[in-house]
Amino acid sequence: MSQQSDERALESAPPTPEPARILPFERPLSDLQRAIQWRAQAANDRDREIDREIKKPKPLKWLIIFLLAMLPVVAIFGALDAFLRIYYKMTDMYLSPAAETQPAPSQPEPLVSPPGTVLLQPYETMPSDSDRPNADQAGAAADQPGDGARPPQR
Repeated sequence: MSQQSDERALESAPPTPEPARILPFERPLSDLQRAIQWRAQAANDRDREIDREIKKPKPLKWLIIFLLAMLPVVAIFGALDAFLRIYYKMTDMYLSPAAETQPAPSQPEPLVSPPGTVLLQPYETMPSDSDRPNADQAGAAADQPGDGARPPQR
């Protein structure tokens, strides 16, 4: 019995169809089709070139964009510079009021010391050799002929 049921099952099942194959069918293009295709390709190329020109910014536009972008940068650095200048002036003004209120003596007063006592003075307050005219230099400058604009030779 089992043989008969197997045969019936095989007979009743429909056969499986093979998948359909698409066969390429190409025929040569006619002259009209070639002309249409050529004009469409030329129009696409032309549109692409126009889009590329439109998207490419011009040098003047680049300059304007650059200047607009630099405005905040320059403003920030300018404000920082102005703030620091004002800050330094204010600190100088408030930290050294005694120096501005007291006039600086034009020439230090000589210290009078009792005989036999030596007082040491700082180097800055002592007159330097370049400030005092040397008698030898003054005499040499007067003896030299020519214009007096030339500095004395040592």
